[in-house]
Amino acid sequence: MKKWIIGIYCLVLNLVVQAQTGDLQPLNRVYAVTHAFIVPKPGMLLTDATIVVRDGVIEAIGNQVSIPVDAQIIDADSMYVYAGFIDALSEAGIKKQEEEQGARGRGRAATPPDNSPLTNTKSGVTPEIEVASQLDPSASDLGAMRKLGFTTLNIVPEGRMIPGMSAAVELHGSQANEMILKANSGLYTQFRGAENRKYPGTTIAVMSKWRDFYKNAEAAMHHETMYAEDPTGLPRPSYDAATQAMYPVIKKEVPVIFETPDILSMYRAMDVQKDLGFNIVLANVKEGYLFTDVIKSNQVPLILSLDLPKKMEEEKKGDAKKERGGMEKGDDKKEKPKMEKKDQPDDPETAQLKAKQKAEVEKREKQAATLTQAGIPFSFGSKGARNSEIKANLNRMIKAGLTEEQALASLTTEPAKLLKLDRQLGTLEKGKIANLLVSTGPYFDEKTEVRYVFVDGSKYEYESKPKPKPGSNDASAQKSALGTWEYTIDVPNQSVEGKMIFSMDGREIKGEISNASSGDETKPLNNVTVSGTVMTFDMDYDMGGNSMNLQYELNLDGDNLDGQVMVGSFGTFKVKGKRISKPN
Repeated sequence: MKKWIIGIYCLVLNLVVQAQTGDLQPLNRVYAVTHAFIVPKPGMLLTDATIVVRDGVIEAIGNQVSIPVDAQIIDADSMYVYAGFIDALSEAGIKKQEEEQGARGRGRAATPPDNSPLTNTKSGVTPEIEVASQLDPSASDLGAMRKLGFTTLNIVPEGRMIPGMSAAVELHGSQANEMILKANSGLYTQFRGAENRKYPGTTIAVMSKWRDFYKNAEAAMHHETMYAEDPTGLPRPSYDAATQAMYPVIKKEVPVIFETPDILSMYRAMDVQKDLGFNIVLANVKEGYLFTDVIKSNQVPLILSLDLPKKMEEEKKGDAKKERGGMEKGDDKKEKPKMEKKDQPDDPETAQLKAKQKAEVEKREKQAATLTQAGIPFSFGSKGARNSEIKANLNRMIKAGLTEEQALASLTTEPAKLLKLDRQLGTLEKGKIANLLVSTGPYFDEKTEVRYVFVDGSKYEYESKPKPKPGSNDASAQKSALGTWEYTIDVPNQSVEGKMIFSMDGREIKGEISNASSGDETKPLNNVTVSGTVMTFDMDYDMGGNSMNLQYELNLDGDNLDGQVMVGSFGTFKVKGKRISKPN
């Protein structure tokens, strides 16, 4: 990889909201949220209602609820209460793993060739891996998701072809094991080949390996069953951990969560499933609108991606007179002003490309509505999406035809059913786990903020922070970002260092970035904005003719910053830094 890719991978940040897992919880865990608009489930609304939670369980809900004398009362007049959101596909809190060739291009010696026998682990086949072994309870992205109203995440482990088993994780606790609500909620898999061109190194090889591994596990399970019934004359089973982890999948007790972001991968996943017969969930779906017939006829569960491509800005239509250079009839002899390059119309090829790109963006926005109209239910997953854009992306889908009721179902009741947790989660009912959010108004309203979140009955409170109006100059916030910053990127087993420089250009803030491995070479940063203490920007980077958009989010605290950068499918990397100089 080029040095710039590495430096940028590990560049910026998504700090958003720091996790509050270390907050002390009161001994008395009894709360009464009163005078609220309560939405027990999608399509149902209680007005001036009360909900009581005790020791992590919903004790009562309704209009005629007696408030316990030991309850801490939260007057939620004009606020809305919803069941806590469930993220059906998440990578939040997962520690990134170092790849064998990860050191190349980073100023370190390449890993020597490995000629030892090929194992399942080397092939990227590790179904025995569990989320608890990779989960960092203190990760800031867990707290960021909770502030959005999510209380349960179905988190998948890091890896290649078969990374391991996903787990439904409650966003409360300081130990990974105590946060697990349901282990082995699904076997997570993707069309991602092995490293260093080992088998399986291609998509077709992954499909072949999947079939071989499944059938070998099937034979091993049959052998173990026969041996347990009567071992006489039979060789002793080998009891391989990876093979045994497949038994619940073969028995159809655990579904296979297949990551299929495009139409081709959806067809390939269904091809493997038809051969082997396991229960499948198509996840991180971005082109489901092209696959509706197959999905509906096979009743395949879906997890739609909450990631959306950048919305293309409408070109401003200038005044017709200005487009003509201000010429009126009879002004023929006047010299026609020259048009600036940026004002010139696109050539036909460029215009056609832009129209095609815009149509693709609209199809992605309408995907959820299209599936709903086809009678296909689905859940939402955040894998690959920026936390700061999740709510905005939901609203883009709603504007494209998805109703708020349908959006709410895909965040609550549908993922609860998908994960077989609907007896515990997804609705507000007596006896269920006290996972709920309290917002200042209807959740999907643009100005609504989440004020309280309860996870397992433990309360998290969020203060409302003033935000600058869109398009306005937040001069004081911009000033807090100016200067030269040193940053350190948390790449597995090493760190990458560099500098960022932010300065004012008229009323706009401009930025550029460099890293130590690239010397003095700098790259410009796009769309730099500062709102309060949060700064965001992005960068388009060319990788061998393919453009990748790197998206950043920084939290500024005086002369310190922290956060993370999202680098497409490569994952998210944490960053910390400090200011070393301010502008004169």
